[in-house]
Amino acid sequence: MNEINEQLKAINVHLSIIDSKTQLINARLDELIAALHEYDDESYGESSFEAFKDEDAANKRMNIIGQNGNTGEYYNDDRELGGEG
Repeated sequence: MNEINEQLKAINVHLSIIDSKTQLINARLDELIAALHEYDDESYGESSFEAFKDEDAANKRMNIIGQNGNTGEYYNDDRELGGEG
């Protein structure tokens, strides 16, 4: 019976270590997720889509890409939407 109690104590010590490591991992994951959300919010703000906020221009661009492939032909020299379509 004494041997079983000693084994249970050892198991509880290991479980306690596992629990503390799990809590540390979860805290780090929460930090990582928050950082990724922050990065995502900064990277994909409204300013990133200013060139395509006009729905007609975006549709025209997509039609040209659909016809010609993504070769950049939908831009004229001034990097504004142009090309043939």
